[in-house]
Amino acid sequence: RENDDVLEALGGIARSELEKINIALERIERDEYGICAACKKPISEERLKAIPYAERCINCADKEIDDID
Repeated sequence: RENDDVLEALGGIARSELEKINIALERIERDEYGICAACKKPISEERLKAIPYAERCINCADKEIDDID
């Protein structure tokens, strides 16, 4: 049963990541990839290499986390 819970959690993570990748592909089609959805500034190449489906630049992503806390 413990393994079932782990497998279910991993499946949820994989589905979530696949959804983010599909959104990134849509952003490519709209010529919006690499542009922050919040401030409209370019997302750094380093960030896109680390998180290819990033929708926000590091500054806006940090602000979003701060707002949650």
